[in-house]
Amino acid sequence: MNNNDISYLMNMLGKMDKNQLNNGLNRINQILTPEEKQKIIQALNSKNNGQN
Repeated sequence: MNNNDISYLMNMLGKMDKNQLNNGLNRINQILTPEEKQKIIQALNSKNNGQN
């Protein structure tokens, strides 16, 4: 998974309603490796920190 994949995923997640997000996160959790999950968490944290 590269930075483009993470950006695409973050954009997609941002457009979902709560139920879609819940279902999507459950599916993602089954697919991703722990390393990929950590990259996404770090990307989300840096994005949120930039907005504050």
